[in-house]
Amino acid sequence: MNLLFRLVILAAAALFHGRHSVLCASRLCLRVMPNDLDLNLHMNNARYLSVFDLGKIDVMIRSGVAGVAYRRRWHPLIGGNIVRYRFGLGPFRRFRLTTRVLCWDDKWFYFQHEVETKQGIAALGLSKALLREVGRSVPPVEVMAAVAPGLSSPSMPRIIAEWISLDDALRPDEPGGSEPLPRQ
Repeated sequence: MNLLFRLVILAAAALFHGRHSVLCASRLCLRVMPNDLDLNLHMNNARYLSVFDLGKIDVMIRSGVAGVAYRRRWHPLIGGNIVRYRFGLGPFRRFRLTTRVLCWDDKWFYFQHEVETKQGIAALGLSKALLREVGRSVPPVEVMAAVAPGLSSPSMPRIIAEWISLDDALRPDEPGGSEPLPRQ
């Protein structure tokens, strides 16, 4: 339930602030709540992914993508995440989530997430997401034409290209994919 309240507050705040470019960073100030915790009394690893979703939603609302998606009945889907945890966040710890769109390709938007405290970066993450309508994925160039005509993707960072390569290597069912991992 906690995330539902966070989502409602985030959506209301985003709607009343000015519109930003899809390339502008989202910065959300949050706090670790008791239902965010795991058995070690740190923010649960799955909760980071949910918090990352809040950052993506903020970017979508503030850039106008969410409004276009709603009108055209496009639905967001996540295609993958990578997270590097550096140190745990205890109960009621304040943190800032910074989310930005790094680039896009023919299918995916690629996001970067930073969870930062006074101690430094607690976690770094990458996500890829797309918009989907019945029967197809909506190409990012089509999304951008509706939201910010003429805006092209920044060049793809090396880390994203490496992630795509790794992701392809882990797909045994597609051409170029690797053999299935051995079973123990």
